[in-house]
Amino acid sequence: STGEQVTIALMAMAFNERGHKAMSLTGDQAGITSSDTFNKGRILGVDPNRVFEALDEGNIVVVAGFQGITEYGDMVTLGRGGSDTTAVALAG
Repeated sequence: STGEQVTIALMAMAFNERGHKAMSLTGDQAGITSSDTFNKGRILGVDPNRVFEALDEGNIVVVAGFQGITEYGDMVTLGRGGSDTTAVALAG
C-alpha cells in the first residue's frame, strides 16, 4: 500500500502545480474501515465526512484505493479489485 500512498501524493502535487487545489487521503483518512484479513480485506464501512469537507473547500481529492483501516487501527490491503471497490464505496 506504500505505492498507493506515493502515487496519490504525486498526483495531488501534479494538480497543485497546474494551479488546482488538491489533496491526497489514505484509505484511513478517507474513512474506509475494513476487515482485518491482510491482503484480502473487505470494506466494512465508509465515513466520507473528511472527503466531503475537502470537496466543500474546493479541493480535488485523490484517495488511495486498495486499503482500509481495521477497528484496531491497523492498515489492511483489500482483496482483488480493491481499488475499484474503494471507488464504488466512496461514490455510494
